[in-house]
Order: sequence, then C-alpha cells, then structure tokens
Amino acid sequence: MDYAEGVCPRPEGGSSIDAVEDLLEVEDGFVVAGESQSTDFDLEGNAEGQKPWVFKVDGSGEVMWSTFFGSSYTGGKITTIHPTETEGLLLAGTTSFESGQGARFGFVATMSSDGVLLELEDYGTPVDDCLEDLVVLEDGSMVGVGYTQGSFTLGGIGGSDFWLVGVEADLSFGWQQIYGGSGADGGYHILQDADGYLLVGASGTPDGDILANNGLLDVTVLRVGEGAQVSGCTDELACNFDALATEDDGSCEYVELQAIQGEQSPFSYEPNVYSYPGGAGSTFEWLVEGGVITEGQGTNEVIVVWYEDGMESLSVVETTEEGCVGEVVELEIDVVTEVGDLEHHGIRMYPNPTRGPVQIRFSGNVDSAQRLQLRTLEGKLMKEVALAGPMTMDCGWLEPGTYRTWHLLDSLRRLHRPSSHFALEISQAPTRWSEPKCARDAMRRNL
Repeated sequence: MDYAEGVCPRPEGGSSIDAVEDLLEVEDGFVVAGESQSTDFDLEGNAEGQKPWVFKVDGSGEVMWSTFFGSSYTGGKITTIHPTETEGLLLAGTTSFESGQGARFGFVATMSSDGVLLELEDYGTPVDDCLEDLVVLEDGSMVGVGYTQGSFTLGGIGGSDFWLVGVEADLSFGWQQIYGGSGADGGYHILQDADGYLLVGASGTPDGDILANNGLLDVTVLRVGEGAQVSGCTDELACNFDALATEDDGSCEYVELQAIQGEQSPFSYEPNVYSYPGGAGSTFEWLVEGGVITEGQGTNEVIVVWYEDGMESLSVVETTEEGCVGEVVELEIDVVTEVGDLEHHGIRMYPNPTRGPVQIRFSGNVDSAQRLQLRTLEGKLMKEVALAGPMTMDCGWLEPGTYRTWHLLDSLRRLHRPSSHFALEISQAPTRWSEPKCARDAMRRNL
C-alpha cells in the first residue's frame, strides 16, 4: 500500500518516548505495535510508565483506533504481532503488573480487529522475563523466544539466558527451556524450518551452551530441534512431577512415609488415640473402616472408636504445606469384642423399644464403681448413670434409632475389662409399657 505522492502522514504519539517494534499490513491499513511512555496528545489517558501500545492507521495515515494496556510499572512493550484466522490480532511481548515486585513477564494476547483486548496470559519466573519474537505453528500453538533472568530457577548457571517458551493455542503455558552460560545471553528472533528452530540473539559468555565469545556481546545463532528437551521430574509419584518434562534432572521430591502409632488390638467402643509423625504445617486425611473418628480429622492425631470386631483398618494421607500429597499409609487393626447379655450380670431394662423412660432393675451385688452408659452406634456417649439401685432412666429426649448400652464392670474409665452391651431401640412415638404380673411381684419381693 502506497501513500499518495506528496502526502506525509502526521506523527503519532505524545511528548515522551514512543517507539514501534513491529508492523502488520492488513486489508484496510496497517496495525502498528510497540511501546509508549507518553500521557498526552494521542496518548491522553495513558498511565505513566512504559506500556504496550498498538494502533491502526488507514491508507492515508489517519488513526482508526489506539489501545494501550498494562500497569504504571516500567518495561512493557509489544514486540511482535500476527494475524489470526478469525481476522483478529495475536500480540506478544513484555509487561509488568501491579504486584509490588516490578518484575516483567513475557505475555501473549489476543485482540479483536477493532483494538479490543480479548485475552492476555503471562509466563515466566519470579524475576524479569522478556518475550521478543514468536512463531505460530500449524496447530495454532506458538513458540516464542526472548531472555530470562531466572536462570537458577530454570536450572541454569547464572546471568540471563536464551528463553524458549511453548504456548498452547488457548494461550495456556506449554513448556520452557533455556540456553546460555554464566553471563548475559538472550534471544531476539526465531525462525522455523524443517529441522526445528533458529534462535538469533546475543551472548556475552564463553561457557555453558555457548561455545565461544570474542568479548562483550556477540551475535549468536542457536539451532534447536522441534522436540526441545525439557528438564524436570518425570516420576508421576513425585510431589513435583512435571508432565511437560522429557528429561529427568534428579529433582523429584517425595513425602517421607512413616508409621501410624496406636493400639492395634483395641476393645470395641473404647476411645483410642492414633497419631502420625508427619511434618510441620502438613494436613492429614484419615480414613477408618469398622469404626468412627470422633476427634482430630485433619490433624496428625485422631481419636477412633471401633464398633466392629475382627480385622479393620486405619489409613492416613499427608499433604505438606506446599501442597505435596504423600502415599496412603495403613495400619491393620484387630478389634477385640466381648458381647454378652446384660441379664448375665443380673441387669434388666424395659420397655425395649421405648420412647420415654426406661426401668433399670438388677439382681446380685453391685457397687458404686459399676456404671451404665448409653452410646450411639458410633460410640458417642449420650448418658451415664451409676448403678446404685433400681432406677428410671429418661430416654425421651433421644433421637429415634438404635443405641448401645454398656455395663462398666469396674472403675477404670479406659475399659481395661471389656463391658457387655446390647441394643436399646428408641421408637418414633411414645410407648406405654406394663410388666407382667409375675415380674412385678418378683420386683416387689426384691425391693
């Protein structure tokens, strides 16, 4: 597209530094991309600082639209611009955000044909990263080149490095790889050919991936295959498994497995404490079969009440403060139960089922140490009474369901001697009861 003879398009910009990095010819003009530090004239409303700037002019040089974005931090610019299949724009470059750190990031963004920013994703390390050029592949994914100062973060040996980054078609991060030595290295242009990619940049280092240096900065060309090697942890069981890694670098991390501590032959319906050493700041997910956790879920110590006899299990999974999830650690439990009939101990309770009071009668000798407990099937204590003589126990306040009655035969609250127990049913509606005449007569004689 040629300008008419003698026509000199007016300048675009403001009173500060404004620069162009790339130019794209479109059907009805040109899209110009770069950076701006101006806040006046054509850039009125722009925030202070160096920011990415893109605008479109028609064939006569008249501005059709102008867009700038980013924060007031320094270092933002658009370095390359490409058309999309939907007649939109694909932008890449460097920007910074109001994170308080001032670090720069590489970014890729999509924009409509009339200059509306649609989506922007940034990539990089905690320090400065700059994306300078980009190629779009046949499947819509992209490979960009630039430079990063996060050498140590990405396994380098220092300084700044050539930074090669893969971006998926939806702008999600794909992979990254660095090349360079201990000095200042960086890429500025990328070309794709049948063998992979050519990276053109500058290097000021004679070591690492750079074979020689003549002093200060030299023009440097690197050839990289399409299947770029990405170093990282390749073990799927590791905490820091990297699905994008093609080469294991020995950095895999694991949660140290330890043993659950606690009673392996507990009595049923007796509270038992189990603990797992774990690490500081970790959380713990416990799973129990044949019992219930009454306290401590999420911590490294839980209280478990077992209500099934035989072989059961308790397991735990530790998650570190950094989010690393360990393997399942399991402890086999052999629950000891002695189920008997309360009448074997001379105790009778009626009516059963009930919705109101329950009469407790017993024959034989009892002492003040013997007590009767009413618990849920999960082992939660609902009521406890001392067996001091014939009595009435109010159960009308309990929710309908099945409860277990424990007879504590001694004064040891930890139930060193197993108690006998049977089920007490709490019905939906109040129940009227009457004892058989022979039972009442026998009771009166006992009283």
